[in-house]
Amino acid sequence: MSDSTLRLEQQSLSARWLGEPLLAFANGVAHPDPKVGIPEAGPSSLGTFGHREVVWIGLVGAAEGLDVVRAFLDSAADGVDGDGSHYPFPGFRSDRGFRSELRVGDADTALITAAECQSLLETTKGQRARFEELLDTLDDRVRRLAGAEVPVDLVLVVLPYDVARRCGTADYLEQGRPVHRDLHAAFKARCMQHRMPTQMIWESTSQVADDSPTERSHRADVAWDLFTAMYFKADGRPWSPAELPEGTCFVGIDFYQPPGGDPAARASLAQVFAETGDAFVLRGAPLRADRSPTRHLDADEAATLITTVRQQYERYFQRQPRHMVVHKRTPFSRAERAGFLEGLFDIEFDLAAVRPSDQMRLLRNGKYPPQRGTLYRYGDDSYLYTTGTLAVAGLYPNEHLSEPLNVTDHVGHSSYDRVLQDILLLTKMNWNSGRYAEQMPVTLEFAERVGEVLTETGPDHQPEAKYAYYL
Repeated sequence: MSDSTLRLEQQSLSARWLGEPLLAFANGVAHPDPKVGIPEAGPSSLGTFGHREVVWIGLVGAAEGLDVVRAFLDSAADGVDGDGSHYPFPGFRSDRGFRSELRVGDADTALITAAECQSLLETTKGQRARFEELLDTLDDRVRRLAGAEVPVDLVLVVLPYDVARRCGTADYLEQGRPVHRDLHAAFKARCMQHRMPTQMIWESTSQVADDSPTERSHRADVAWDLFTAMYFKADGRPWSPAELPEGTCFVGIDFYQPPGGDPAARASLAQVFAETGDAFVLRGAPLRADRSPTRHLDADEAATLITTVRQQYERYFQRQPRHMVVHKRTPFSRAERAGFLEGLFDIEFDLAAVRPSDQMRLLRNGKYPPQRGTLYRYGDDSYLYTTGTLAVAGLYPNEHLSEPLNVTDHVGHSSYDRVLQDILLLTKMNWNSGRYAEQMPVTLEFAERVGEVLTETGPDHQPEAKYAYYL
């Protein structure tokens, strides 16, 4: 009699901790946490041409909201106390924190009048009309500040809550096709034409200047996020990677819907980050029209895009990259891989697909979930926790159960561990906030937001490469 017993293949399970990448701050200080490194030493651009001893900001908004924001900025610049779960904010003064001063000149405020707010909220107007009226109003105020005899470094826009809620998005039909527009993306695209970085906040966010702190909006956390973003958008570098070789370049490849065409069409974009932390954005060409919607490039498109990235890198840094790492959310097709390899044939490179995975999670004995930086393998699959319990602080800063990343399709010169450690580092390179880390590496973290801005730039307008214009 034949043996009909079902035999299941036993899968192996292993787990280990990769450690925490270091960040660089002023005076050679290195530490894993920005909220320790900046108070101790100052931002990494301190003492360089990128550091501003004074950051001049312009303000746009309704009078009442701007009064609240001014009060918060003035108070928080001296520092904000923390508690057992929140780091204190060290301040934004020449002798502490970011070692810089925030200034608003008498002529650096552009009001949205009460009559304009009333007009924007007029119930007889359609959604699209309100959206475009608000966009035109904000564009006018930023244009004034950007065109002043002494322009500001960046503009802080404070939107009244009702205006943001009623006018912040628009959904309508154009030539029979549905269109969705978001104020953040449309406004960033407009301000790009004035070469003016901006920071948008709602009045409800700034109210923490007067309200009691809560778990979700502690005043110290709001200050960290806001001042870090403003320092970055004024050309400062809050922190930098500490241990990357010179000539390292990371590229995130993603796709967006180009303006004015088939809703199913796709165009490519690239977010590029150097070992210094400097970053820029490139808009790729629309994918071939005779192909069905896809999130893949053909070989020629991949080769052309990565060659353009290399050319832009050389113009920006006056040198060729030595090592390029390409990240993508979807697995590389055979044609994509061939195209990228063609464009990278003469330098070191790595390709890796990076995406969140809910297929499997690791449980840990104790109070908190697995530590950030935990790598576990089950059979042939590997998963990396880029969020989770922080080994440095012993805290779990996330509101929900962490979801690991699945990193696959690696081809290139580096070890798999090196690829994972670089991803872990890049999750800490979001200068648009003071958070410890994001789930995705910065090469891919903001791809959707960047794509929305590129959609608003129009096919005939060449978007600016500067990364700060998109955030």
